[in-house]
Amino acid sequence: MSNLHLEDWAASAATARQRLADDLHRPHYHVTAPSGWLNDPNGLIYWQGQYHLFYQHNPHKAAWGPPHWGHIVSDNLVTWQDCPVALTPDMMPSEAGGCWSGCMVDDNGTPTIVYTGVADHSQGEQQTCLAFGSNDLVSWHKHPQNPVVKRPDGLSITQNAYRDPFVWREGDIWYQVIGTSIAERGQALLYSSPDLVSWTHLNLLVPEDIRDTWQDEGHTWECPNFFALGNKHVLIVSLSGVCLQYPVAFVGEYRDQQFYPETMQRLDWGYHCFYAPLTMKDGNRQDDYGRRLMWGWLQEQRSEAKQLVAGWSGVMSLPRVLTLENNKLISQPADELKALRGEHYCYENIELTDGLRDLELTGSALELHLTLRFGKAKEVGLVLALDANHHDGLYLIYNREQAKLRLETSNAQQEKGMWSAPYECPLELDDTLELHVFLDGSTVEVFAYGHSLTSRVYPDSGSQGVALYADGEAYLERLEAWSLKDIWVA
Repeated sequence: MSNLHLEDWAASAATARQRLADDLHRPHYHVTAPSGWLNDPNGLIYWQGQYHLFYQHNPHKAAWGPPHWGHIVSDNLVTWQDCPVALTPDMMPSEAGGCWSGCMVDDNGTPTIVYTGVADHSQGEQQTCLAFGSNDLVSWHKHPQNPVVKRPDGLSITQNAYRDPFVWREGDIWYQVIGTSIAERGQALLYSSPDLVSWTHLNLLVPEDIRDTWQDEGHTWECPNFFALGNKHVLIVSLSGVCLQYPVAFVGEYRDQQFYPETMQRLDWGYHCFYAPLTMKDGNRQDDYGRRLMWGWLQEQRSEAKQLVAGWSGVMSLPRVLTLENNKLISQPADELKALRGEHYCYENIELTDGLRDLELTGSALELHLTLRFGKAKEVGLVLALDANHHDGLYLIYNREQAKLRLETSNAQQEKGMWSAPYECPLELDDTLELHVFLDGSTVEVFAYGHSLTSRVYPDSGSQGVALYADGEAYLERLEAWSLKDIWVA
């Protein structure tokens, strides 16, 4: 693509963002598409000094359509710039059903996308395909002999459940896992290849008898990630089933080309929000090499009609860093995000009694870090997006008797009738609660003791207050807050 065309495209993306800038529900420091639809993160890679994030995208309207691959780039994980759409369904060989999710690898200097292609949307057959990029990752062409992997014979694979390749290299051999459903239960298939083109199906990643011991209720395992972390291996899959949609992480041993899980945990305690996460190995600095970064798709929780009127749909989570502690996968926001901090607020040593305690702090693009002591209170917490009459707000409450952190969104939703049951995260605490919270338009991400709880909320324009809550005597040790800057580079 010529520099002139790149400039035209960048101007068009900037115009689209400017047109939506006044939408109070549109985030400022979370990744969104310029307009239209965004879902799964794709193709994460650190390439020639920059982070590249691709994503499932419908540039034509704020609804799912045959997917394209949107593309953004960053020097620092903090500020981002739009790039031209990388893959489109009409690129030859055409895929009327779209270019679905996948990953990217460096094949001896050739940037290579490995993705799920769907040739005919009416048939829905999903197969693994390849695309090759220019050195600047702007121009792409598909492998002329796509698809390079088809579903194997002899397995009871559920129709339309064979997608989302995740690829890595060991020595001279490439390996690939594909998410699927076998006999109506989620599973991952393992393949090997010497060249990314000719693939051999090896086996089920998780042995069938071991898989049967894990009752995860997942009809299909979507968007598998499989990687070494510390002295263990981790398999992340997104569970898809009836009234079920959230990611889990298995931690265990990988030997003889099969994975033996030892633990399983939810990756995020929100409901129908954080989904389809993708991870990458961070090659930015030598001392950080091996750091595992993760993004997830934050789904809308408002009607399709509202999304179409808004002109945009879907948000990417903040970049999260994954670590392993006692076979538990820990996720925390990347330290680089501190560079977004603007105006600073600090509150210390505040006694709390029954009810709300307003703070002289307002905003819809905030980071908050607080420490509360329970005292005699059974419940303590934080209220965001609070209106002046204390009627509407987003309540983040810890209940000592239940040992649960609860996120109540029902009074912070502009549109009635959406899912509004409280989200709960189990936490065994002593007498202190520490929370790290990010609020950004309609997005809230909560981090506490290695857990995360993510949701979408749609408050009215006048609901930007912040308050502390206790149902008895409690004590705020310290609360620090920052307004956060916009991430987009013109």
